[in-house]
Amino acid sequence: MSQVYGNSSLNIAATCAKDGSMGLFFDRDPSNMKNEYIITPEKKIFEFAATGFYERCIADAPLSSRAWTFQERYLAPRTMHFSGEQIFWECCEIMASETLPDGIPNPMIRNQDQFPSTANPAEWGQMVSIYSRAKLTHPTDKLVAMSGIARKFQDQAPDLYLAGLWRGNLERQLCWRTAKLNTDSENHSTLYRAPTWSWASTDQPVTWRLWHTNDVSLHQQGQEVLIEFMNFNVVLAGSDNLGQLESAELQLKCGPLIRAKTLVDGRWYSKNTQGKVFYDLDDYSADASGFYALPTVEHIQEERTVLYGLIVKMAEKRRTGYFARVGVFDLAFDNNYRDLIRSVSTYSGGLTDELLYQEILEPNSDGIKQYSITLI
Repeated sequence: MSQVYGNSSLNIAATCAKDGSMGLFFDRDPSNMKNEYIITPEKKIFEFAATGFYERCIADAPLSSRAWTFQERYLAPRTMHFSGEQIFWECCEIMASETLPDGIPNPMIRNQDQFPSTANPAEWGQMVSIYSRAKLTHPTDKLVAMSGIARKFQDQAPDLYLAGLWRGNLERQLCWRTAKLNTDSENHSTLYRAPTWSWASTDQPVTWRLWHTNDVSLHQQGQEVLIEFMNFNVVLAGSDNLGQLESAELQLKCGPLIRAKTLVDGRWYSKNTQGKVFYDLDDYSADASGFYALPTVEHIQEERTVLYGLIVKMAEKRRTGYFARVGVFDLAFDNNYRDLIRSVSTYSGGLTDELLYQEILEPNSDGIKQYSITLI
């Protein structure tokens, strides 16, 4: 796929067509192409394009809702869109239309619809956020329909690809959350296609925008990663190492797991109004009983500490130390991670029983015990 569309000269897209029977051409209403004008007291005339036309014609068009065509559009060097109102031209330098032949200004395009300007793992989150809003006829194609883009990213910035995430920024990329826009669809496919720690495991749109930051995966300065990649085990469903999976496990070195109920009960609220624990469970449940918080990233700010991490539960029918991801949490408080762990340990049942880990490791430099677990 990456070679076919990546080496093409021009991709012609029936962007307004709901299926293959409709073709390129549609009856158009000329009034939709009229721009608006404002005349100032100084007799200057300013022209404004009709608002929302990019969303109607491209972002929210039928073709953009199909996951398989997403990489065709991204990989092709040039695309001519035949929409229901006008023709658009898209390439790496410009997005233009009949009414705006010199280019559509960026403010007219929603941030969540803008493709990243570079193909590197740092921009991966934005690409996945756009892709995850599209629909698949066969849910098992979730990673397959993205493999061409993953290959292009890998060619330009070589890195290990693990079930839709990149090793170089894995610890942060684990902290995705569901955007909960497709409320009518199921959260997860009944057929396996990705591990619970991968965004590809859910049918919901995903984002890396948490509650105390714009994008946890891109905020590097002032952060300390609290987990460490140890090993992985991936079983491919075919020959493509960027495609469909049969299973995938991720072994991590981490600090103590905290009983999620302990945090959610509000014992560590900060003094300011933004200090409470926010958490998002993939199954929309509001009850954190039986779940554990896995602190992943500590972000030190001027007046407070923000802690990001996963919410996990013990994996069913698995050996000790195996956990499934069920959500993500976001905690702002006045102390730091080290003090939080020490404080939680004073509460009965605040920390996970050590018998639930795969292995007990040596404490880190702060004296916090380390353990090994496997996410499935």
